[in-house]
Amino acid sequence: MSTFTDMSLTDFLIRYSEIMEDESSDNLDRDLVNFALAGIDVDESRFRINMVNTYRLRIGGGMPNITRDYDSFIGFTDRIPIKRDLYLYALPPHHISTIAQSMHLKVPFRTSKGIQNLDPSTVPNVLLGKYNDRHQLRIFFPSLWSETQSSVKLTSEKAEMLYDDILYPTVVTVAPALAKDWPTSLEVERFRSRTTRSAFQNTAYILSADIISLFKHELSRRLQEHEFFKHAVFCTHIQGIKASTMHDMSALSADIALTRMLEDFDTVQGLWWVDVGLEIQDGDRAILWRKDAAPNLLSYVLGNTLDEAGRIVHSTQFQEDVNSHLLEVAGFRVGFVTPIGDNEIAYVQAYTTDKSLTYHKHGFQHSQALTGLAALTGNPPKYCTDLTAAYTDAKQKNVAARLEVRLPIEFALQYMLEFDYDVLRHSVLSVHRENFWNWRIVRMDAFSRLLSAMNDQSAEQTVTTAVMSTYAAVVWMINGVHSRPNSESGGRACQKIAIPLFEDYSATDLQAAGYADRELNALEEQYAESPFSPFNVVFMRRIFFPPETNTVRLPMGRVLPEKFYNWMFGKSLADLRLQFKATGIIRRRDLPAQRYPMNKGLSRARIGPTPASAFFVGLSEIEEEPVIDVGPDVPVNQQVFDDEEQERTVEEKVADIWAQFPCCVLQKIGNPKSKWSLPSYCRIHQQDRQKVTIDVMKDTNLAKVFARVQVSLTTIQRWRTAFEACFPPKGHITPKSAQAWTQMRYYMNWKTLVASLQAPDADRVREILWHEFEKLTWIPAATGDRPWRTDRQSSWTQLPPLDHQGPFSEPNIPGPQILWSPFADPNIVWDPSVPLVLALPPAGSLRVNGEVPDVRLADEDELSGDEAEEAEVLREISVVDDGHPGGPRGRRENREESAPAIQGGSRQSTANSNRHGHCSRPRAHGQQRALTDFFEPPRSGSPFASPRIGTPGGPQRRQSTLSDFFTPPRSGRPSATPVGSRASSRAASLAPNGPPGRPSATPVGSLINRTHSSLGRRSRREEEESQDSVTPDPKRIRVGLEDDGDDEIEVMGVDEERRVVDIEALRQEEEESSE
Repeated sequence: MSTFTDMSLTDFLIRYSEIMEDESSDNLDRDLVNFALAGIDVDESRFRINMVNTYRLRIGGGMPNITRDYDSFIGFTDRIPIKRDLYLYALPPHHISTIAQSMHLKVPFRTSKGIQNLDPSTVPNVLLGKYNDRHQLRIFFPSLWSETQSSVKLTSEKAEMLYDDILYPTVVTVAPALAKDWPTSLEVERFRSRTTRSAFQNTAYILSADIISLFKHELSRRLQEHEFFKHAVFCTHIQGIKASTMHDMSALSADIALTRMLEDFDTVQGLWWVDVGLEIQDGDRAILWRKDAAPNLLSYVLGNTLDEAGRIVHSTQFQEDVNSHLLEVAGFRVGFVTPIGDNEIAYVQAYTTDKSLTYHKHGFQHSQALTGLAALTGNPPKYCTDLTAAYTDAKQKNVAARLEVRLPIEFALQYMLEFDYDVLRHSVLSVHRENFWNWRIVRMDAFSRLLSAMNDQSAEQTVTTAVMSTYAAVVWMINGVHSRPNSESGGRACQKIAIPLFEDYSATDLQAAGYADRELNALEEQYAESPFSPFNVVFMRRIFFPPETNTVRLPMGRVLPEKFYNWMFGKSLADLRLQFKATGIIRRRDLPAQRYPMNKGLSRARIGPTPASAFFVGLSEIEEEPVIDVGPDVPVNQQVFDDEEQERTVEEKVADIWAQFPCCVLQKIGNPKSKWSLPSYCRIHQQDRQKVTIDVMKDTNLAKVFARVQVSLTTIQRWRTAFEACFPPKGHITPKSAQAWTQMRYYMNWKTLVASLQAPDADRVREILWHEFEKLTWIPAATGDRPWRTDRQSSWTQLPPLDHQGPFSEPNIPGPQILWSPFADPNIVWDPSVPLVLALPPAGSLRVNGEVPDVRLADEDELSGDEAEEAEVLREISVVDDGHPGGPRGRRENREESAPAIQGGSRQSTANSNRHGHCSRPRAHGQQRALTDFFEPPRSGSPFASPRIGTPGGPQRRQSTLSDFFTPPRSGRPSATPVGSRASSRAASLAPNGPPGRPSATPVGSLINRTHSSLGRRSRREEEESQDSVTPDPKRIRVGLEDDGDDEIEVMGVDEERRVVDIEALRQEEEESSE
């Protein structure tokens, strides 16, 4: 029998933080996911969240505040009841044209079978107009109603008949002067309003209050005379107005608010209902409804006995809404076939205001929801990052409990002008708002980790029935965090996959959780083969991680029936396998989901300290010329300008410039023109480009950086020319026409530095930088007028190759031009997903994945840059403007300056994370984070840089303490306080025969700031496939030069040092060969 403990929300958050900071964990993601989502601690113990015992209102304690309001009202009349200007639609907006969801009341309609009390949502209807955004005026047509009807939406023929025969003639009759602005027929209006995407641009036509009286009489007459539209009923519906009608619990305030709400309507005729609301809130607390309080609360609201209320709770009319997967916290909804009590109540609902954060009515959904297909991409999916960011922002947002009762308008004035505090005390819980939102943040952090691990699997593993069923279960669970879980047949199938059944628990475990033997017998009959949650939380079944299993998934045995795949994923299982099981093909899921915005201003400073370089130590002897203020009013000892910048040595400044160089270069990579509708050329997000090191320009796998690139194996002379452009000499004048150079931070700092040096010292600094420049593998094809060119050079190597399927693997697409170093191994690795064994090609040739493309060296006389672009323009006799790429959805730029520090441990650097230079699948722009990243930025002094995997001597991860995560409780109430970032790591092998102790591949960073993973990360898919494809260690080819001047190939192992090429000897040989 496993041990069992009771926890509060505070205890849960503390324990989650402790697990996160456990350095001994061999698989941090597995431990955190199973703790937060399955309720299984690291030591296999179980726990229960006790909400009622911890957060109930105590006798003698403070009570929340109560305010009263009118949230909405509904009226059904024979004629239009509005007294003010009205906006009418000829063609109403599609998404609100018809109401098909229950209105929770019954209205008498005259149908072909006589007068019947019907839910209005079952009667054919259409939106006629409105007078403001909160108001809708509809017409219901009971003559078209039948018990066998398939839809309440009017057919095209009926809609045309309504406008052509009734609405337009009515306008012509009562306001001929206005009729000239109206379409003459509905078909003409459809033609006028149709957009290029077969949608409609709906227009509302105003009808002034002066002619409303004539209009409503004429319209009613024409409707009554029509065969299909007679006995029509007008519905006036105003909702979501509680903010404008809120008042205290007094009769006078209630009367004033109701009178103000109804002043524009004639409520004498027809039937009218009002939603009377009570809102309960308290300072910085989250006020939540207790699940067990429903019978007592209904008895008080309806005015009936507790037994009668209990029968209602157990009826099919009653629907429970669990809040945040906490089973002791739940609101409810209940509608009545016939009105209840003296006040003829038609509908009651109890809910909390946290739903406003995700409220989004679309079809039958009332909140933002994650789709199955969206869950299959991203590490984690963008929905998870956006939702977590919303929760993080909401931590200073109060949560109120609301009670709304729908009753006839004649009873609204006197209803619930007071509320019994004893009933209230036993109906709500009071939790500190930060603990409430942190509970959701932690759950979403665990879901994000789980989906990131699942999306990191190979395509073959992803589309198995077990893994796809796990996806369906996780999506169902995530959508239940902030809204009621889907209870349709597909939702119930997902529930059985996600949640343990009663039979999955042993009797001893349930007895330890507090269940008596007699209760267990009753529960066994009730939940025989049904999902069961005994720990007060909707916990999932245990989630398996490698190496325990070969995939990340729920236990086998329960799978999603194939008939629900289209419902969950929008595709059949066979279609999903065709889409994702495509080894060796670059698909759109491997590319950035969005075009990253180009940095058109000054490039941003590099994030993190400058790496120490022994190469620049020799510059300590060089000093800058001091800046002085000279004049008779300046004493000699004060003539040197006091500038903190002067206190930094030349060595430090050069090191900073060299570290900033790759950041600026990558920030200035452009995007494809808008006509191509393609992702960015560069795979790295703009923020992540601030974190790269110079090693990124030494990596032979170009697919880590580029989605599209053109490569030329250049000469030493051209390489030197690019160096001159990147690091111009002292006295160089940058022309006004130069593009991007003056917007690069390193370039401006370099120009400032060399200007402050003596000419010999400036030359010495440049020569030292040149020796470092020689060690790079690739650089942009820079010239004095611009660092990047993208015009297509047919003689250059085009990547990705045409045989790699993807959006960029098509002819004639331009791309950034780079030069391949004449001093480097001329072998390019291009594969973002699968490690390759590199063959030994002919000496001295440029090779892509071991094959020799048909290319030549770049010709110095060949047109390039502007000249090539102008020639292309002249050939095509056309000019196409550059497109302006848009930024990522949901971007939160305002958080950029307060980004939490990324601490050492699992955050990987941009280079050498893959020993053989193979590229990992790129990350989605929202990345997985550690829990404490969701809180406030870290204290000062936290390091930003993290060591590369396998690199000793990097900054060590700071040991966060419990005091970093929580502060002392306020007023005796526990509360969570945010702290800084903490990275997590996976240490477990990813397959039973995989390399033990491999550091985590999980990306980490702040979900608030959307910090992304760095380059060079190997995915699980690559690890598994590399075990099959890479057997021997590949050899690298170095082009060496012997003393006798003959070229020959020197084969070197991967661990041997790169040979230094004698530049002067090569230059001399070139001159001799040219002669």
